[in-house]
Amino acid sequence: EAELGAQEMESARARQAVQRREIELQAQQTAQMELSVSLDVQEKALLRKERDLGRRERGLESNTLEQGQHQNSCLQRELDVARREREVINMKRDAEIKEAQLKARERKLVELEQLANARSLEGESAKTEAERSIRAMQRKTVVMAQREKAVAEREKVLQVRAEQMVAELEKREKELEEKMKPLQSDWSSRETDCGRGDRADPRDEGVEGLRGESGSPVLEHSGGGAVYRMVPRDLHELQEARKAASLTSPRM
Repeated sequence: EAELGAQEMESARARQAVQRREIELQAQQTAQMELSVSLDVQEKALLRKERDLGRRERGLESNTLEQGQHQNSCLQRELDVARREREVINMKRDAEIKEAQLKARERKLVELEQLANARSLEGESAKTEAERSIRAMQRKTVVMAQREKAVAEREKVLQVRAEQMVAELEKREKELEEKMKPLQSDWSSRETDCGRGDRADPRDEGVEGLRGESGSPVLEHSGGGAVYRMVPRDLHELQEARKAASLTSPRM
């Protein structure tokens, strides 16, 4: 009777441990769902930005051919940056989901091992079954370790790609700064560049929906005639994009 009482107490402790594991698993799943929702919000924001850039690109068709080509190249670069940011976010989300799945499986193996240990107290026949379960769990643990190693390597690759993205954004920012210098010294030139327009002639009806926006042409009067120029671009958006890329780099 004393041995049976001890076995029942041991089984009760094992059940309590399993319940605690289930609670921890539920908390982990809740955190994973919140992370997934946050990543979805970021992806939707990038999609909105991409659609907005597409609308700007379509609006530039009303400008001259030279201006339209230059604007299209600028907008295409911004679209490429937005697409790459979305790719980094998607890769990070996939890696985190796989990591969470591996952790959940590992916790399940621990729970099974605890149950096997509890059953081993019920008799010699159960002990043999528990040993088989333990051997199976050990094999599964080896497989899980290999998968975790693969996930770690994947995270390294994602981190390298994110760092490359940040470096590319910095390079593009420097290129835009270099392009701004000659534009600031030549107000009468018809060369245009992406920027934020702060004034627009109300008679300029051929540029609808673009006056005063970042990267939109502004009609100004210089001397005897009206010329198009691009106000130098506010680099705030590129800095925000670089910051977002650095934040989405996977954590080791």
